Amino acid sequence: MGNNHFLQAFALVASLAMLPSCISGQQKVLVASDTQATKRVELSDVKSIKVCSGIDAVYVQTASGSPYAEICGPDNYIECVTLNAKGGDLVIGLKCPKGYNGFQLKNEEFYVKVYDTEVTSFTTESGSSLALEKSLATQHAVAISSGSGSDIRAGMIDCAGFAIECGSAGSVEVDAVKCADASVALSSASKCNLASLTCQSLDASLGSASKFSAGKVEGGNVVIASDSGSSADVQGIDVQQLVVAVGSGSRITLAGRCDDAHLTAGSGADIDAGSLTAQHTSSSAHSGGSIVSPSRH
Repeated sequence: MGNNHFLQAFALVASLAMLPSCISGQQKVLVASDTQATKRVELSDVKSIKVCSGIDAVYVQTASGSPYAEICGPDNYIECVTLNAKGGDLVIGLKCPKGYNGFQLKNEEFYVKVYDTEVTSFTTESGSSLALEKSLATQHAVAISSGSGSDIRAGMIDCAGFAIECGSAGSVEVDAVKCADASVALSSASKCNLASLTCQSLDASLGSASKFSAGKVEGGNVVIASDSGSSADVQGIDVQQLVVAVGSGSRITLAGRCDDAHLTAGSGADIDAGSLTAQHTSSSAHSGGSIVSPSRH
């Protein structure tokens, strides 16, 4: 994943209008200048990054060196970016200058890039975006949280433990994860896509019209609980034990293989395991639920 890919992906288009922190009195927007600038800000040790106020950010894991940030954008926007760091926690935001209560961009790039050796916690909210530009490798656990219409995108993550939490129309997309234990918690119309996951165990909880998809899941034990109109499409399963329980109109599709499959569908829910093979299967459908059972291998 090169620089151009991420800079284009995070270019703010149209406008950042009426950010919540800027709404007060008569509306007056700050129009972006035609001059692009870059400002370097030295940082203390960063362990977590939180992005808010509708701004876009990129994290780059470095092999060594002191942490720092680069603020890139129209020169009259640079000083509007806030970088609040305390105890290893970095909060990136946007503050309107006095007399203004909004921002107007056209096709200008406007983002913050953070460089440090090992950040392990990432949070976005309020329409913000965060990308991990390079692969992330750490012996510690990694936590990702996306909410309030924001999104997080990453390539390869190799870590001890891995946790995703999405709510309020948040979105997370990761190319590949290798870890010991993984957890996914989705709610409030959020989305999560894991192209590839290799783990000892996965515990996924899906609710409130959320969507979960995975292109490959390999490991030991996988537990998926789906409710409240959520949906899941899990392909490339190669695990020892698979436990799936769905209800309240949820839909889940499973493909691949496992040693043991335990499937439960209720309250108008559907499980389609027709493309799954298992040595042993137990299934239970009630309250209008339905199951297409796996074949035996």
